[in-house]
Amino acid sequence: MRTFNIYLDKALMGLLAFLFAIMIADVFLQVVARSILNLPLSWTLDVAQLMFSWTVFLGAAAAIRRGAHYHLDLLPANFKIGNAVLMVTCHTGALIVVAILLFNGKEFLELGATRYCQALPISEVWFFLPILWGLLLCCVFCLN
Repeated sequence: MRTFNIYLDKALMGLLAFLFAIMIADVFLQVVARSILNLPLSWTLDVAQLMFSWTVFLGAAAAIRRGAHYHLDLLPANFKIGNAVLMVTCHTGALIVVAILLFNGKEFLELGATRYCQALPISEVWFFLPILWGLLLCCVFCLN
């Protein structure tokens, strides 16, 4: 399972880098088009929001995998048992929050499936899918 998580982490980091590059290029294109060419592109806002949504929720899962979320060191580093108990407690709390969000996530997907973007010819479900995928990845990384 650990080997799978390592490969999953590498794939996730590659995907995040790709999505972030698209977001940067999209914002750069919007600035150039609006400022230099005096040509506002309406679809760039939807693309930026879509990439932001995916990077936030997938990035949260990657941060769990790498232990990169903000935390306080409540116990000395040499108190291994206490730190292990705190980690299990924190991961259990995270799993409870994830379970609640996953339980209510169906409503988000139903809402997104009935609405469409203003400028892109896609359903808004693509804006809500990263919530589901990010939460599922959080579960995978918390349980390991």
